Amino acid sequence: MNTSSSIPPTNKNEAQGIARPLANYHPTVWGEFFIHLLASENQIDHAQVQQRVEMLKEEVRTMFSMSSTAYDGRRVEEEMNLVDALQRLGLAYHFEEEISEDLARIHGSQMMGVSENLHVVSLRFRLLRQGA
Repeated sequence: MNTSSSIPPTNKNEAQGIARPLANYHPTVWGEFFIHLLASENQIDHAQVQQRVEMLKEEVRTMFSMSSTAYDGRRVEEEMNLVDALQRLGLAYHFEEEISEDLARIHGSQMMGVSENLHVVSLRFRLLRQGA
């Protein structure tokens, strides 16, 4: 039983046996970059990456502890900028304790001389509003 004759051809060229030439595309400017990227991605040492992440977390915790030792108007501004940067980067969940302690200190601090800066005032307002 021949099944090929019972199936109709899908287009006229196939029925006549004419082979269409393939399009002659220019080579990509990327070459085999992405193929090699996939191969190198498998060679990443995840333990080394995790170690680097932990080292960077400790560095940020050190930044928090340094800013809490000497507390003046400039330090308050630096702390607020640090908290703001961590929130904007989406990393604040790693440092929730430190951020809540800093927000409590910022809330209780007197911002003499720094309150003239509109950016600092608005940043303080936003951080304290979001932290509550």
